[in-house]
Amino acid sequence: MMSVDSENINLNGSSDQPIEAELVVSNSGPVRNFDSGRAAATGIQNRWAVLAILFLVTGVLGLPLLWLCKAFTTAERIFWAVTVSLYTAGLVWVVAKICWWSIRQIQGF
Repeated sequence: MMSVDSENINLNGSSDQPIEAELVVSNSGPVRNFDSGRAAATGIQNRWAVLAILFLVTGVLGLPLLWLCKAFTTAERIFWAVTVSLYTAGLVWVVAKICWWSIRQIQGF
């Protein structure tokens, strides 16, 4: 273990001495690597999961996810991209109409 010498500490951050670090190994057992890329990749390749994310969560913002999914053919990707775009535009239109109606109700028109 290194001890810290209070005379050598420079609070301005400009020091000519290199910073020394020591690797400490935990005694809690071996370190396991979690391959999150593989887990995420399998979720991306599930057709139903991608469609659920597109329609229930992201809308048009999820279109890159659709194009990353290799489970769809190019024609299917185009079809679903157009469908999701129209679906999202319809939802935005409905929300806009509800907001407009609400404003008119509040203002008394």
